[in-house]
Amino acid sequence: MGFKHLRYEVSESNEVVTIAIEKKVSEELTFWVRTEDGSAQAGKDYKHMNELITLKANESSREI
Repeated sequence: MGFKHLRYEVSESNEVVTIAIEKKVSEELTFWVRTEDGSAQAGKDYKHMNELITLKANESSREI
């Protein structure tokens, strides 16, 4: 499992960014996705995310 792209850059003028996660195995895979503050602050600059995600055996990717 990994990100489709190794680097994502987001301009402050963008309202939304989509991150693609790719699964490289054929079985079901469950993982956590969590955001952390850096130069951007949750609630002010972006929507905080702390979510358990499951990619089914037949899913190869998911956008969040």
